[in-house]
Amino acid sequence: GKTLEERYRLDAQIGTGGFGNVYRATHVRLKRQVAVKVLHAQHATGAGAARFEREAQALAAMSHPNVVEVVDYGVADGTPYIVME
Repeated sequence: GKTLEERYRLDAQIGTGGFGNVYRATHVRLKRQVAVKVLHAQHATGAGAARFEREAQALAAMSHPNVVEVVDYGVADGTPYIVME
């Protein structure tokens, strides 16, 4: 699959929504399975990108057994993404 910033290999799409797609992925160096949410291209700039970044920050600030943990956030080739446990 596609690789984001030479760190995350997108193995398979596991979900889709109005703002992005979620992939089962592998952290290339750590060989760890993660989930990566990638923002759709039409939302990758302006207000959509800002909202996505706020989502990442809000999730990263939470610590609860029923909330997925955010482990990374980045932008690859102009497309924002969130990496989750």
